[in-house]
Amino acid sequence: MSNNLMRSLSHEGREAVLERLGLEPRRSAAAKVLPAVATFGAGLLLGAAVGILLGAGAGRPRRPGASEDDPASGHS
Repeated sequence: MSNNLMRSLSHEGREAVLERLGLEPRRSAAAKVLPAVATFGAGLLLGAAVGILLGAGAGRPRRPGASEDDPASGHS
């Protein structure tokens, strides 16, 4: 029995043996970190896009009541 098991294990690949045992191969450090970095980068791009779209534009068009003669506007 043991001899048959060893023979079958030597002919099967590592993934097949782990699958038979109900296990998974270890993930490398890059396989763990890369999805997190990609998600973070996507969040940065999405946040920048939302900030540009919803951010305030130039000051003058946003404040139609302010004029250069108005002392409250800070212009002299």
